[in-house]
Amino acid sequence: MKSAWVKIERSEFAEAETSQAKRNFGSTHYLSPYELPEAVRAYVDENSMVVVVFRYIPIDEKTKIKPLDGGSGIFFEIGKITRRIYKVVVPLELLKNSSKTTGTDTKPLEAAIDNFISSLRPTIQNQRNKEAYSANKNILHHYSDQLKSEIAMGQW
Repeated sequence: MKSAWVKIERSEFAEAETSQAKRNFGSTHYLSPYELPEAVRAYVDENSMVVVVFRYIPIDEKTKIKPLDGGSGIFFEIGKITRRIYKVVVPLELLKNSSKTTGTDTKPLEAAIDNFISSLRPTIQNQRNKEAYSANKNILHHYSDQLKSEIAMGQW
C-alpha cells in the first residue's frame, strides 16, 4: 500500500550546502524550486523493497534506472535530463534495525545517496546535481520519523 505524501518545507532545504560561489566569494547559492522536491513518501512494495518517492514540480521527463555500484540491490530512478532523484529503492532487509522500538533505520538510505553523489564525475552539471542530491539526503534525514512510520505500517 502506498503511503500519503509528506509535504516538504522547501525553504529549509533551498540553500546549497556545497556552493562553489559560497566558498569562493562568500555569497549564498539557492537551489531552484525545480530541483527541490515538494513532497516525499515511503512504502514497502510487494517485493519487500522500500520505495522512497520524491515529488517535484511536474515536467514531462523520461526516467532511467541507475543501480548503486556494489551489488547492494539499491537503485535510483533519475530524470534523463534534469537528473532529479525520483525514487530510491532499497531492499527492506538493509533498513532493518536491531532496535525493537523503531524497526527500520533510514541511515542506509542517506548513505546510499552519499555513495551515489560520490560516484558522479566532477563536472559543473554534476556539481549542481550534488547540491540537489544533498538536499534530498537532508530531506530524508529531517522527515525520517514520518517515513519510518510509513515503512513500518507497510511491513505487515
